[in-house]
Amino acid sequence: MILEIVRSIKAFTIILTMAIFAFGNCFYLIELNRAPNKKFLKYHDNFLIATLFAYMTGMGDYGVRKFPGAYDFYLWVVFFICTLFLQLIMMNLLIAMMGNTYSAVES
Repeated sequence: MILEIVRSIKAFTIILTMAIFAFGNCFYLIELNRAPNKKFLKYHDNFLIATLFAYMTGMGDYGVRKFPGAYDFYLWVVFFICTLFLQLIMMNLLIAMMGNTYSAVES
């Protein structure tokens, strides 16, 4: 049964990886266009750090305390979309796929 679940979530893993890299790219582009004293990532010009930030946002470590300044519209919009998509939509999709595979294996 576990092997069937692992086989069934291949597409989910690919979609999740693509989404993390896409949001990492969004954070990276926003970071490149910010003023030098308002950078929110530790290493300003590193795509992998921005992707890691997107991954950690998807896992629940928001890191909002790192956002300098009280209001940056584009950064907050991407942050909320990233949070909603990676946490709510993708995790519910994973649960649904695992439940569907479990019911198929049981019958």
